Amino acid sequence: MHCVAGCEELDALDPARFDGEALREMNMGNILIADDDKTCRDSIQKLLEKEGHTVQTARDVDSALKTLATRHFDLVVCDYRMPGITGIELLIELKARQSRVPVLMISAYADVSIEKAVLELGALDLLKKPSEDGK
Repeated sequence: MHCVAGCEELDALDPARFDGEALREMNMGNILIADDDKTCRDSIQKLLEKEGHTVQTARDVDSALKTLATRHFDLVVCDYRMPGITGIELLIELKARQSRVPVLMISAYADVSIEKAVLELGALDLLKKPSEDGK
């Protein structure tokens, strides 16, 4: 994958990081990716489509929530930090809707407090995107 800010390391969507084998066994099909970084969003989409998943994308949380209201998804991959509404608000809204769709949060700005918050709100995991300096 090729993304800005070294996002290519999001091949961490790969198994071992969050038990990808379990996701494969669940035969995940419809996946929504919400990320304001078009390059990263497109790269994740290509990776997942190559694995046989059906993927739809959203450039922000508002668009993702509108899409989630009209279509079933087996997984949402959401960037934590986006303009306007953040990934935390997505998790809060999904909880209010009593949605059971699993959410995998991704972020270049993750720290322990963010990770704790997203996990407490029901995210599967928080994957850290590498920063622009490659770390």
